[in-house]
Amino acid sequence: MDARNLRIGNWVVIDGSKEEICDNIMFDYDEGAWYIDNRHITLVKPIPLTEEWLLRFGFKREKEEHINNQYRNNRMILELDVNDKLTYSFGDADSVAVIYVNQLQNLYFALTGEELEFNKLN
Repeated sequence: MDARNLRIGNWVVIDGSKEEICDNIMFDYDEGAWYIDNRHITLVKPIPLTEEWLLRFGFKREKEEHINNQYRNNRMILELDVNDKLTYSFGDADSVAVIYVNQLQNLYFALTGEELEFNKLN
């Protein structure tokens, strides 16, 4: 994982076990290495973006008959492409694939200036 793609507040997997919120990002100049929450960057992995994560962030799948490949929240629409990859389109520009949780968090923050709110599922 590239530390430049992380922000404090991003969800990641650290040490291959549990999903955690990134609280600290540090560069050790002596070692020339990034540390995330005091663990070497090589121990940090992105979380694949799944429907469960979208629901946690308040997205809902469109249920209309003619639209069944979109997820929406109050400010953003993500669409499943023909390869079942989530994409976000910028008007008439090319769409961008969103495959990791931290990518969605960063994109949402860049577009809205707000953090995605995380909701635990029952």
